[in-house]
Amino acid sequence: MALRMAHLGIEDYYQQSRNKVRDLEDLMEKYQLQPQEIIYVGDDIPDLGVMRRVGLAVAPKMRLRRFWPQHTTSLTAVAAKAWLET
Repeated sequence: MALRMAHLGIEDYYQQSRNKVRDLEDLMEKYQLQPQEIIYVGDDIPDLGVMRRVGLAVAPKMRLRRFWPQHTTSLTAVAAKAWLET
């Protein structure tokens, strides 16, 4: 993973994070970012805490169906964010 991230020029990444919200807060502080400046792609329950805090949260269609099977079509990023805020 480290080689791939270096190849892509990504300096900050977290594997097997135990506290994704804390990781988000650390990155926001390091780069002086506001939540509305962040896009987050999540695909599992542990991502929900971060997804509720960022400006734009998205999830792959196949993973959304796992948690919201009533949706037979892909939710748009805006709809997913609105759902997370309710």
